[in-house]
Amino acid sequence: MNNKIKVEAVVGHIDSNTFVVEENGTIVLIDAGAPLNDVKKALGKRKPSAILLTHEHFDHVYHIDYYKKEFACPIFSPTSEDEIVVEKMVIKPILAPGHSPKSVVYLIGDSLFTGDVLFAMGIGRTDFPESNPREMQKTLNRLLGIKFVTAYHGHYEPSSYAQQQINIRRYIE
Repeated sequence: MNNKIKVEAVVGHIDSNTFVVEENGTIVLIDAGAPLNDVKKALGKRKPSAILLTHEHFDHVYHIDYYKKEFACPIFSPTSEDEIVVEKMVIKPILAPGHSPKSVVYLIGDSLFTGDVLFAMGIGRTDFPESNPREMQKTLNRLLGIKFVTAYHGHYEPSSYAQQQINIRRYIE
């Protein structure tokens, strides 16, 4: 795999990450928890061609209405694993229920954007009313088979493939 994407995290509401992802001149935003002005500062003169949502918890969509108005680009919250093509960028959504029913992780190049499904040293909470621990187990088993180099999480620092193999195995029953 050849990681030719650039990723910048903009920290927002409840320390959630909004990612500015660029590949071959195409830019997408992942999640909408960071204030619009902070995202615009990270973008500079560039504009996103799409916004991808990992799930609908408030800390990841808090500023979506401002983004929608400012950027006027498509917003994706997939319910299938059909490939998304945004200009020159190919995005593979992977349905990942458990933390929330509509959780999605995205594979772009050799980078995995996990929302709140995975963290560097843990997994997403499954004690919310809409969470499903059994679905999280299925998701974790599926994610073991996904090849990537770096995982970017909805909160805190990224992790490596090797770290995630260890991390996921700790939580599989």
